[in-house]
Amino acid sequence: LPYLMGREFCGVVEALGPGATGFVLGARVVGSVPGGALASHVRAPAMTLMPCPEGLSPAEGASFFIQGITAVHCLEDCT
Repeated sequence: LPYLMGREFCGVVEALGPGATGFVLGARVVGSVPGGALASHVRAPAMTLMPCPEGLSPAEGASFFIQGITAVHCLEDCT
């Protein structure tokens, strides 16, 4: 698939959907959605989120996502 701008984001959890686990309101997260991440609010499945690494600005958090989520999942799944 071609890369589309506006997929990655860094933000704060403001609401949780039914059955959502692993995150709490107010948590800083990074994630990816098919489009529209440049909006002020996005809805994202919990499986596409991860905690934002400490010390990253929102811009750094959004750029971290693609590389970071791949590394985190590989380390968790491959060990």
